[in-house]
Amino acid sequence: MTILIYRSQFPFTRDARVRCMLEELGVPYETAMVHLLGDTSAFQKVHPRGKVPFLVEDDRQGERLAISESGAILLHLAEKHDVEGKLLPRNSLERARVYQWLFHTVTEIDPALGGVFANKVFFKGKEGAEEAARASEAIFAKLTGFLEAALDGHEFLVGDKLSLADLALVVTLDWGARVGALTSYPRIAAYHARLASRPAIAKVLGEAAPKSTVAA
Repeated sequence: MTILIYRSQFPFTRDARVRCMLEELGVPYETAMVHLLGDTSAFQKVHPRGKVPFLVEDDRQGERLAISESGAILLHLAEKHDVEGKLLPRNSLERARVYQWLFHTVTEIDPALGGVFANKVFFKGKEGAEEAARASEAIFAKLTGFLEAALDGHEFLVGDKLSLADLALVVTLDWGARVGALTSYPRIAAYHARLASRPAIAKVLGEAAPKSTVAA
């Protein structure tokens, strides 16, 4: 069985969620680098949308699965490889809460902090970037109450252990941490720092980023 993850040249893009999960589970995988700021025509022949992460998995029966979207990939890998329920609880109530936070991250927090990071790093100095970053910061601010309440007295989002929800969120929060967007939210910042120090996650997010993506 082979798991191939198409990833970007940056350590913190959404493919990091998938790599963090596989590292936490100790499941072997391979990666193929996609240079997102360059010519992606070869990758688009594999995946026409040209976005990462993209998973290609061959099983022992010769069946091949090829899917995109980090949330979908996390859920697929959990169902197939997390047989002990380490990251996706077997308890239906806890599982539902993991789904809630996973989808809240990818649909609400992700666009907000993604907008902050992109405008402070990739679009820095361009017309309208500062205003767009502030607008995204305002959106994120409106989301922090729900998140801070969930973390009050808890190390993780669901129950007393790491889950897929945490892996999705820590990567998104990492964007904010890299540009100082978490400093006003100490509980959220502490949660990010705590998770980012886990060996599996640190291995992924701790890769050196290209200098063009380091905020001044």
